[in-house]
Amino acid sequence: MQKLPNYENVFIFPGTIERLVNEGIRHLEHHQYEEAVQTFDEALQLNPEASNVWFMFAVALYETRDYSRSKDYSFLAMQQGGGDYLTAFELYLTNLIQLEEYSEAELRAEAIIKERSLPQDRMNKFIYLRDLNRRLNLRYGKEETIDVAPPFSLADFKGKDLFFQQQTLASLKGASLQPAIPVLKEIAESSDVAPSIISFALTLLKEVQYNQKITIQKFGQTQDVIPSAVILPDENEKNSLILKNVAEQLEKDPSKRQFIESAIQKFIITAFPFDWGDYSVEEITEAYVEYIDCLMLNEEIPNTELFEMIQKVDQEPDF
Repeated sequence: MQKLPNYENVFIFPGTIERLVNEGIRHLEHHQYEEAVQTFDEALQLNPEASNVWFMFAVALYETRDYSRSKDYSFLAMQQGGGDYLTAFELYLTNLIQLEEYSEAELRAEAIIKERSLPQDRMNKFIYLRDLNRRLNLRYGKEETIDVAPPFSLADFKGKDLFFQQQTLASLKGASLQPAIPVLKEIAESSDVAPSIISFALTLLKEVQYNQKITIQKFGQTQDVIPSAVILPDENEKNSLILKNVAEQLEKDPSKRQFIESAIQKFIITAFPFDWGDYSVEEITEAYVEYIDCLMLNEEIPNTELFEMIQKVDQEPDF
């Protein structure tokens, strides 16, 4: 009989680590980052040398804001595998910035930018991260200038792709938002910025309690709002009731429920501050069930105002 593997005097049955890794991957795919961290952590306790876990563990740690451990595991992934080298390097660099290790981030970014063999899209990303690091370093190193000027211009912001626009706004969380208010207002009022980015900018204006009227344009609709007074998506009672209704109706069909919940969550975030209008919880639930059925069966989607709204938002690119 073959001897079972043994880590720290604990016998591990065949397939245990593989099961944990697959479970962790599923958690990642469903944005269940706390659960992914717990599962990958358990797998690595059983086998710390499981290099195929390091990068995924680093991603989950980053999403739960455990930047220190995420940095360590993204560094391991860079050195010994567990993911694409440049992707692991990018995550490592991002962790350095989050940890305010600006000097180290500058050195790392400059070193990889000098590698002229990099694909152009990767080169652009590392140049952007280097410039972002410099702006943050300047901001925190010279606090007397923090309220003088916005950290970036609207033109510079619009020149970046969706991923970096999201990262730029994410970099403002936890910092003083006062210098960013003018450009956040411009972003929120722009008609040529992704709806999800407008939502993010409006959320930041809400965070700083900006109390002047601004005009939001999305999906052919226009609405005047005062950011300090808007109800955030996760505070909207109707949103909670819709998700609860979906969970109850599809309790025995978890796969379809996940698809529908994901689509609804996307609508809630992307359409903000617009909502479901006068449609009832039941109407919205039924529409989403039918919408997902049409997608799965490759059938024609009903031509109604509600379905048009659902489809329009669902077709928006994710971050």
